[in-house]
Amino acid sequence: MRNCSRQENSSRGMATMGSAIHEAVLQACRNFMIPIARFLLRNGVTFKEFAEVSKWAFVQVAAEDYGAGERKASVSRISVATGLSRKEATRCLGSTCNQLLDQLDWSAAARVLQAWHTRGAYLDSERMARPLAESEFRSLVLTATPQSSAVAVRDELVRSGNAVVGEDGSLLPTSRFFVPDPRDLRTIEYVGLALHNLASTLNRNALPGSEEKARFFERSSFSRSLPNVLVEQFMRKFSGSANELLKSADDWLGAFEDEPTPGSGITGVGIYFFSQPHEPPAPL
Repeated sequence: MRNCSRQENSSRGMATMGSAIHEAVLQACRNFMIPIARFLLRNGVTFKEFAEVSKWAFVQVAAEDYGAGERKASVSRISVATGLSRKEATRCLGSTCNQLLDQLDWSAAARVLQAWHTRGAYLDSERMARPLAESEFRSLVLTATPQSSAVAVRDELVRSGNAVVGEDGSLLPTSRFFVPDPRDLRTIEYVGLALHNLASTLNRNALPGSEEKARFFERSSFSRSLPNVLVEQFMRKFSGSANELLKSADDWLGAFEDEPTPGSGITGVGIYFFSQPHEPPAPL
């Protein structure tokens, strides 16, 4: 039997460690994707749209981070790093994210609205979308998106405010194009910014070889055994001091808001409360 050299043992150890890290990263991805998937679905974003945004982001990051010096990475390097074909990498490099999304098929609800407003069988004498009885709506869904459930599409249209139910039970569209609840635009923008800022800090602090002095402050305090009846008490107890800290930071940063300097970026501090059900995440 051949004895393994120290170099072989070291290589195997590194491979095992790499596999463990890879698995841990996927588990972390699973954990943070649950609230993100909930946020996306609540606002009418389909998996296909999310996948296209993700693909574009992977290509942009690979182009910036895997290049040589000031140069962006080649298409071949991007393809290897992301696992995408050279054709897909080239497509993402040559388009903005919005252009890529414009090429996607609409969601089932959007296709139904489009058919409702354009096909003669569902229009009134003035060529306007008319109220549809349940059987007519089922026919519309079957025509516009045969693989979709009429009940599910109906519920989504009503939930999002793109259709209303009449007193006689008929369904009437309230918009020409499918739009997730437009009242929450500022909230949606804030969610994107907050997630970006927190994820950027966590990623910076997790860089291999990152020195303590180069890391951004990020700490959390939590308990796995706090009774549910005390959650609100805990939140009230520390909300006041958290607000005072943020006011102090806001006052300090406010001195620089009148005359922004060229080349300045976004710098700040965030505080958030969290409370999750007491159950471990399911394995991948």
